Amino acid sequence: MNRNVLGLLLGAVLLVTPDLSAEIKVSPVGSFTLLGGQYWMTNSVPTALAGNANAFFSPVINFSASSALLPIYTGSYRGTKDVRELVGGGTLTQESQDHSLSLKYVYKLSPQLRLKARGGYKIEFLKETKDETWGKGLFDYKKIIGGVEVERFWNSANIRAGADYYTMVYPNYQSLVTQDEFQTSIDTMTYAELSTQAGTNILDYSAVSVTAEYTRLLPKNLNLTARYDLALKNFVDQKIVDETGEFTSDLRKDAAHYLTLSANLGTPRAALSIADSIQYYASNQNSFDAANSKYTSKYYDFIQNAVTPSVSFALGAKDAPVKFSLLWELSYRLYAQRLAQNDDASYKDSKVNQLVNTMGFSISYPLTKNISARLSSSYSDSSSNMRYEKNYKYNYYSFNYFAGVTLEL
Repeated sequence: MNRNVLGLLLGAVLLVTPDLSAEIKVSPVGSFTLLGGQYWMTNSVPTALAGNANAFFSPVINFSASSALLPIYTGSYRGTKDVRELVGGGTLTQESQDHSLSLKYVYKLSPQLRLKARGGYKIEFLKETKDETWGKGLFDYKKIIGGVEVERFWNSANIRAGADYYTMVYPNYQSLVTQDEFQTSIDTMTYAELSTQAGTNILDYSAVSVTAEYTRLLPKNLNLTARYDLALKNFVDQKIVDETGEFTSDLRKDAAHYLTLSANLGTPRAALSIADSIQYYASNQNSFDAANSKYTSKYYDFIQNAVTPSVSFALGAKDAPVKFSLLWELSYRLYAQRLAQNDDASYKDSKVNQLVNTMGFSISYPLTKNISARLSSSYSDSSSNMRYEKNYKYNYYSFNYFAGVTLEL
């Protein structure tokens, strides 16, 4: 299916590119970062040295002043523990890596109007235990995406609107979750039962997403942006559980709404920004806790607000400055129906809430024209009234520091 998406995109390129016989200019751009360091998590000692790596490469193909094709590869490896939201809550992962290939075509209809088409394929591997084999993880997934976007410019504003269609496939989930010997941080009995009764490929879904963004350019280098995103997810094989614990013939459908307001103030040597992002997630899936005979409707519904200020600045020579960046994010989530639980799994009267605080900084020091030394560190803590954490992680903290190099083309 990924070949079909990329083939359609290439066909569109051939149709709208006026003259492929004209001189074509290829401008490769890319970066590669390799970092090593240590990390701590709740109630743990410092680990041995671990590594993170990120790669980006794109040979930008300019057909003319009005059209360009961008083949893009991005990849990353994370050798440190992380808490990832995978199936409705925080799951601890030991290692992860992802790789994506995409094509993006940009065509200028006029100086004020641009059309863009894109298609791509992404695969991610996640290890929940160190001895897992790459490609055999419970939550490994494949994503195929295709979409279009239009952008309109004015003297002091611009508007972007786009739509995408994508599919998410978890190839290992059904076969692994039903194996008694499979090791996972998720309660395997719960998910084995869910997989057996609710459907076969219960995590797979297709989705349509739309985006609208407006940016206003104000005097003194101030930009204000408002952005709205909507993703409608249709699960292909996950049936709805009812108040008796039985599964109906209806399939799960989710809707994710995002509204982000941001302000950016930039100068040649510094940039200051702040963003406020509100997310509302709605699902028709419920939950039935057989051990406590507890039914929860709309189990995955929540509202979340995240405020993210950041600052970056450069010191030293203009052609080779030392770059500093600071970031802070404070996020609060409240579940609409999910009740908090005590350590023994007994239920409280209050709904689950979670506060996540994240801070980080990075320093980049130029060694040569294309190589920079990099130092980064981050701290994150999560607190919640949910004390039962057999299935998901709600209360934890982590700290890390890394040092390494970045190569830019």
